[in-house]
Amino acid sequence: MQNHEIFLMFCSNREGGSEKHLQDIRGILANTSDLNLEYLKKEAKDQGLSDYLSDLLKL
Repeated sequence: MQNHEIFLMFCSNREGGSEKHLQDIRGILANTSDLNLEYLKKEAKDQGLSDYLSDLLKL
């Protein structure tokens, strides 16, 4: 899965995402070997979603 696809998936869940979907995103983040975390952080910041991404990465 490409970084932009992960970010779009992440954005689609920022409000009211089901726990299952959030677990899926966490699993993808944990198991993606070519994950560009800096890209995701930059995009989240640009979209005003830094806190959401931070919370998601903590779990």
